Amino acid sequence: DGQSLRRKYKDVRVQSGLQTRKACAQCGKSSETDKIRQCSRCHATYYCSSACSKQHWPVHKRECKEFMAALATIRDRDD
Repeated sequence: DGQSLRRKYKDVRVQSGLQTRKACAQCGKSSETDKIRQCSRCHATYYCSSACSKQHWPVHKRECKEFMAALATIRDRDD
């Protein structure tokens, strides 16, 4: 169900070292003060703007790919 998938999603984020709080991965602005968007691919990393997202992509690209692979493994295992 959706609830258990969200829990697993959070566990994968923690295990893969991705952010667990909503703050821009590039500049550090927090969700309390600014509008924060998720990575459109993995939805596990946050950005305050498309400029920060583009600037951080070379760093995030590898972890995003690893996260998506880990999530796919969990989904396959549960099916």
